[in-house]
Amino acid sequence: ELIGKTFGHTYEIEKGGSIVPHTLAGFDSADITEANNKEIVDNPKSQKLSFQEIEKLKTMSLAGDVSAKEIIASLTENNESFDKKTEFSKSKYILRKQRKFMKSFVPLETNVYNLCTYFFDFNPTKIRGIRADTLSQILSLANVYSNARIMAVDDGQGMIQHLDSMSMI
Repeated sequence: ELIGKTFGHTYEIEKGGSIVPHTLAGFDSADITEANNKEIVDNPKSQKLSFQEIEKLKTMSLAGDVSAKEIIASLTENNESFDKKTEFSKSKYILRKQRKFMKSFVPLETNVYNLCTYFFDFNPTKIRGIRADTLSQILSLANVYSNARIMAVDDGQGMIQHLDSMSMI
């Protein structure tokens, strides 16, 4: 389902494994009002769902039986203080719950910069500790340009050898 979709957009995994474009609840929808949260007291008992019920919803979500939207809806419905909050606080609460419960991802374009950054973040010894800026410096000093026919020997996962087939930084 991801073939043909644009890079950089956030997608959510829904029931059955299908993916749909997703936008996080932002503060754009929050109206500016004179209301405030001074009457709201931080009370853990304001959530009517027990810890066990929330954990059950989480496991059902991992199994694909319940969507994250349904979990968030049940959390907001069962929260006694949710209706008393300002619109800004409601948006902030929903955004926090979306980050916690949504199964979402952002596909990135496969280019030299992203590949080098990925390897450097997760296993820098594989690429001999070459960061993206170091790689660009090597290419610049070696006078490597787009569609250049070069020969390189390296022991850093072929990061330098396979530049011919990938886009430049």
